[in-house]
Amino acid sequence: MVNDTLRKEYNDIYNEIKKAEKNVLNVFKSSSGCATKTEKQILADITPGRDDFYQAIKNLKDTPVLNEYGLLKEIKYNDLLNEKTIKLLNEPGFINKLKIYIEQYDNIISQSTLLRKDFNHNNVEAISSELGKNNFFSNSNYLTIIEKSNNPIEYKSKEDLDLLIENEKQRILNNDSLLSAFHDIEKSLNGNEQTRKLKEIISQNRDIIPLLLDLNKLKYNFWKEYQNKNPILIEEYLKKYEEYRERILYIFSSAKKEKTRWENVLNIFKTRFSVPFEVSIKNQAEVILKADVPALTFSFKGKNGQCIETKKENLMQNLSNGERRAFYILNILFDIESLKESGKEKLIIIDDIADSFDYKNKYAIMEYIKEISEFENFYLIVLTHNFDFFRSIIMRCKIDQAQSYIANIKNTTIQLFPADYVRNPFLNWIKNYKKISLNTIISLIPFVRNIIEYTEGENNLDYLKLTSILHFKEETPSISFNDVDSIFKKYIKRIIDMNNNISNVSVVEKIFEIAETYERNSSTLELESKVLLAITIRLLAERYIISKIDDHTPISKNQFNELFERFTKQYKSDPTMTDKLSLLTEINIMTPENIHLNSFMYEPILDMSSDNLVDLYKRVKSKLSIQENIKSPF
Repeated sequence: MVNDTLRKEYNDIYNEIKKAEKNVLNVFKSSSGCATKTEKQILADITPGRDDFYQAIKNLKDTPVLNEYGLLKEIKYNDLLNEKTIKLLNEPGFINKLKIYIEQYDNIISQSTLLRKDFNHNNVEAISSELGKNNFFSNSNYLTIIEKSNNPIEYKSKEDLDLLIENEKQRILNNDSLLSAFHDIEKSLNGNEQTRKLKEIISQNRDIIPLLLDLNKLKYNFWKEYQNKNPILIEEYLKKYEEYRERILYIFSSAKKEKTRWENVLNIFKTRFSVPFEVSIKNQAEVILKADVPALTFSFKGKNGQCIETKKENLMQNLSNGERRAFYILNILFDIESLKESGKEKLIIIDDIADSFDYKNKYAIMEYIKEISEFENFYLIVLTHNFDFFRSIIMRCKIDQAQSYIANIKNTTIQLFPADYVRNPFLNWIKNYKKISLNTIISLIPFVRNIIEYTEGENNLDYLKLTSILHFKEETPSISFNDVDSIFKKYIKRIIDMNNNISNVSVVEKIFEIAETYERNSSTLELESKVLLAITIRLLAERYIISKIDDHTPISKNQFNELFERFTKQYKSDPTMTDKLSLLTEINIMTPENIHLNSFMYEPILDMSSDNLVDLYKRVKSKLSIQENIKSPF
């Protein structure tokens, strides 16, 4: 619940600490044999009841070695302490056998002239080792050990001292009573593979036996020994943790301050957007310092309206693209609400924010954009590929049309053109009917045809005549602009007579003629030009198909689709027609929405690139040309 900068900083800190923690765990894993549950085992043994790895490692470092002989450093924790051995080590009968052995051992030690219970052969071995490392005997130094009888004995070499230790050790360990007690222990260790491993370990070093009576101390000693194997990595981890601690606390403090702002943002989100999930604020334990900090929690709404709390990752997997984008709006809302409080002028660039939204959420974000556009310190640039969204934003935010542009890419150049089609283009065409160009009159044909379809039905003769301009039919070549003008005036009362100079001209001939000019100059086609070119492409395609197919049975509706199916059926196995089939498929995909045009759904053709449409036209002319004039049988 912090801004992106602090969130990134926290994530970087988290990754740094986790990397150092992983290095420490690798030391413990390799030494202990606890491959999968090392961290969990350390926490249970060092800081039981606390989920705090840092504190566990710090406790290990700060606590002195409880067993100074290094007996455990080469033994794997998992070999000595596992489910089977721990169960055995807690059995009263086995514990009694350990106590008998230790009692016998202490009794033998007490009879030694040199050793005591708190100063056994291990102590002497440790002294000998240290003296050898420091070349104590090389300078004519000697060691005096006073026996229990107060008799001093001098040792002038490490060899003499080691011989004393070995003799004492053999005397103790080969004692008949102690051997008998040890064999009793061994007999209890033959039950399974794990206990036999314990038997092997204590057979090699019987000095471990006294440690088995105190399992908590034994566990602690294991981790302490492993820690001493690589103290540098341990030190680096603790240093890194302590170095970042204050910064993490600052980020937590910032998160708590942001709680109120997030509550406001969540309220905006909840009241405006329709999504199948809920986002709320709860205090959660942070994973590094284990402190309670406010965090966002996520719940998925089930069919019965019940919310099921889940992780963010699981939630995202079950959301649609639009719902995921709505989710990301949360952070955008937070950032914008934060900017409001800065008191500074800000330029906000909004790029395709409503892509994949359903209509309710699309209008919700429009309303929010309208609100922030009215904030005195905000300046907005809104970019979108969705013409409906573009048009709605302009109208809802009352943006001057002079500030609205449509972009076109020509080669490597981006060109900006005034947005002429923000409001209904057909209304403008109708108002200026006498003055508009021929391509605009032609573009009105699908629109007027839709009006007749809605008001009179598909069997209306005027509807069928206009359809014969959009499809290649028997009467297509003979339909003139005078015919079109009569139909227009019949259904749209505001239309005034068109220019008499073209009244008797064939509409289709003029369509083909105008299309030729677009092939030579296709910089940026306006809406009416795109409609005309789409009509041309389909007429040429239908004329080609009719010239090639044998099935000329009547077609009642959806002429292009039916012709395309007949062509496909006849030529799908002909390899010479593969490229033609591919081109016709492309035409079927690109042109229908552009020709069946109405005032509510003309955005698809505006979204289509002029270059793509002209390129399709060129390929149709080249690959689907016919030499002779043909008549349509339909």
